[in-house]
Amino acid sequence: MLKKIHINRNNFFDYIRLYASFQVLIYHGSSALDYNVPELISIIFSYKGVPIFFALSGFLVTISWINSAFNLKKYLISRCLRIFPALWISALISFLLLLIFGKYKFAFSLKGLFWLFSQASFFTFWNPDELRDFGTGVVNGSLWTISVELQFYILVPLLIGIFIYLKKKFTWLISSLSLIIIASLSVSINHFIPSLPPGEGSTANEASLLIKLLYVSFAPYLCTFIMGMLLALIVGYVGQKVSSRYFIFLTYIAYN
Repeated sequence: MLKKIHINRNNFFDYIRLYASFQVLIYHGSSALDYNVPELISIIFSYKGVPIFFALSGFLVTISWINSAFNLKKYLISRCLRIFPALWISALISFLLLLIFGKYKFAFSLKGLFWLFSQASFFTFWNPDELRDFGTGVVNGSLWTISVELQFYILVPLLIGIFIYLKKKFTWLISSLSLIIIASLSVSINHFIPSLPPGEGSTANEASLLIKLLYVSFAPYLCTFIMGMLLALIVGYVGQKVSSRYFIFLTYIAYN
């Protein structure tokens, strides 16, 4: 089994989240408001925010599963509390915005109520045609990532189970390679689908249902999530202090 992983509370996670949030804000803002991002800002925020969020999630969710002592009930409760209270508030605010901007007929229709339910559950990516004239064509386009995140919550126990099984049968290195192979399959998938985020532009709106569903599945983003998982496993194996030194060294090698 894997031992509990303790992370120092004095860390840079909030700064990483802030950077990723600003990157997403700048990217969507320039697209929606049609303005050019200054070159310096573009260079600073050149790393895409969504992969950063998924990698960070892979790191923290893996630690959550390990530290729950592989208790599925405890793990799921903690994950649900992490997502749903804020999501329900977001859904309520979105519903109120529809009322404020005159979308009464849709808001109180059967389809509108189904949309409200979808915004507060797993199907946050669903955006009916009645909302295509609202804002940029969607009330809260960033919520498509919630459904992907929930899929990752389900996948983590399975992937860690594979890791532990191979670790017992073989070695820590072999079990880690199995996760890297799975991540590589995700990279391969990205070569066969259009490189366009869901809900962005006419191409995405006109894309087939299969392509749309593929973009809101875990498959295209599994690689970055598993990278976060592997970092968590390394921290658990060698400790935070030692692993931090290796991370800094590897980062230096990768970018020089």
